[in-house]
Amino acid sequence: MSSRDKEVVVVGGSFDKLHIGHRYILRIAFSYGSYVKIGLTSDEFIYKSRKENITYIENYATRLQKLKKFCKKFNKPFIIERIDDIYGMATEDRELTTIIVSEETCKRAVEINNLRLKKGIHSLKIIVAEKVMGNDLIPVSSTRIRKGIINDMGKRVTMLKIEMSVSDKIMKKTAINIIDKTYKNIKHEIHIISNTSTTTETYSTLEEGIDHLLEKYAGKKITADIFIDISSCQIYLKRFECYMKIYIALIIDETKTTSTGISVYCEPQLNNVKNSELKHTHKTINISLVQKQIYNNIKSTTEAIEMAINYRKIRTHLLR
Repeated sequence: MSSRDKEVVVVGGSFDKLHIGHRYILRIAFSYGSYVKIGLTSDEFIYKSRKENITYIENYATRLQKLKKFCKKFNKPFIIERIDDIYGMATEDRELTTIIVSEETCKRAVEINNLRLKKGIHSLKIIVAEKVMGNDLIPVSSTRIRKGIINDMGKRVTMLKIEMSVSDKIMKKTAINIIDKTYKNIKHEIHIISNTSTTTETYSTLEEGIDHLLEKYAGKKITADIFIDISSCQIYLKRFECYMKIYIALIIDETKTTSTGISVYCEPQLNNVKNSELKHTHKTINISLVQKQIYNNIKSTTEAIEMAINYRKIRTHLLR
C-alpha cells in the first residue's frame, strides 16, 4: 500500500499538562489517520521560544510519558518524534497526507505546505481544530493551567472577573441576569463601565455596523477575564425606506478570542411598510408603544447576548 492509499496524519506541540484541548486535537488526528506522527517539542526548543517563565512547564520525559499513555487508547499505530523547531518533520516527510493544527497555528500549516512545494513534495490537507472552551467559556490553554486559573479539564478554579460596557439601564439589567444565569456554578463578579454615549449611530449595512464595533475595540487591553460590550445602532434599508434597529453583543476574553451576537427588529410605527415585508419584525403585541419598545429592547438584548455566549458554549461540549 502506498503512502497515498492511507491517511498519515501529523500533529505537533508541547502538549504541556495534556489538557482537554490537546486531547481533542489528538482525537481528530486518530479519527482521520490510519497512522499518526506526533512532533513533541524538546525542552531546549521550549526554553528558546518561550517568553514566559518555563519553571512550571513539564519536562520532555513527563510530557512524552503522558502522551504515549493517552495515544495508546486509540489502538492505532503512532510514533512520537522529538522536534527542535516549529516545523519538525512536517516539511520533509513524504509519507504525510494530512496536518492537524489549532486556529492559532493555521498560518504555520500554510508555511509548511509552501516549504514542501518548494522541495517538490506534495502539500498536506489542512484540518483546523476548533478551540475547546473551559466552563468559564474561555479557551483552555496550558498557560491558564500553569497560572492556576483552570484545571486540565477546563474547570475554573479562581474568581471570574467580567467587565461590561452598556449605556441603557434595561439592557444592563437584562445582561446581568443572563450572565449570572450563565455562570451560576462559577464564582464571578461583574464590573459595569458606563457608556455615556446617547447617540445612535446609523449605518448603510449590518456589516458596517459590526466592523465599526470591532475596530472600536481592536487592540483593547483586557483588564478583566472577559469584556462584554452591548451596543445598538440603526441600519437604513433603502428598499423599504425605513430604519432597522440592530443590537450587537461583543465578547472578548483574555486570550483575545472574540464572539458576537446580533439581533434585529423593526419598529413598525416608524415605517411605511407592512410587517410581513420585514423578515425580522416581531409579532405585533397588544400593549402600549412604550411597553412594546421595552419588550423589544429586552428581547433583542437577550437574543444578542445569548448568541455570543452560545458560540462559546458549543465549544465546551467538544469532548463531553
